[in-house]
Parts: sequence; structure tokens; C-alpha cells
Amino acid sequence: MTIVISPETQRLLDERLKTGTYASADDALRDALLLLELQEREHQADFQAIKAKLERGAAQAERGELVDPDVVLQKIEDLKRRRAGKPA
Repeated sequence: MTIVISPETQRLLDERLKTGTYASADDALRDALLLLELQEREHQADFQAIKAKLERGAAQAERGELVDPDVVLQKIEDLKRRRAGKPA
């Protein structure tokens, strides 16, 4: 198989090979693809977590379980002040 890579990618690969980080271009490509797969899995997990939270929030809103945003913001400010050691 022949793969065409940019000069910048070739430079990065050459650096890794020169320093001994990788014994071959195949080793470097394998690790790069494994890291890409891991990153994609993490992004998918993050997306699913956010999606679940949005769905849960939408269901709560449909049931009328809403909170006043001003009350929430005030609670956040109070918490920040307490953590900073300032009186509320």
C-alpha cells in the first residue's frame, strides 16, 4: 500500500523515527490510528452524555419542573462567594 503524506506530516514522522520513539512508520501509524479511535470513542461518549442530559431536561420541562434562572444564578454567586471566603 502506498500512502501520500504532506511534507509536514513527513517531517513529524521523521522526527519520531530519528529519536527512536518509533521503530517504523508502521508503528507510528498504528499508534496514531489507535489514539484517533480512542479520541473518537471519548467524543462519542461525551456526546451521548450531553444528549442524555438534554433529553432529561426536556422531559422535566414538559412536566413543568422548571426553575427560575435568577434563583439558580444567585445560588451560584453565593456558592462562589462562600468558596472565596466572602460573606453572602
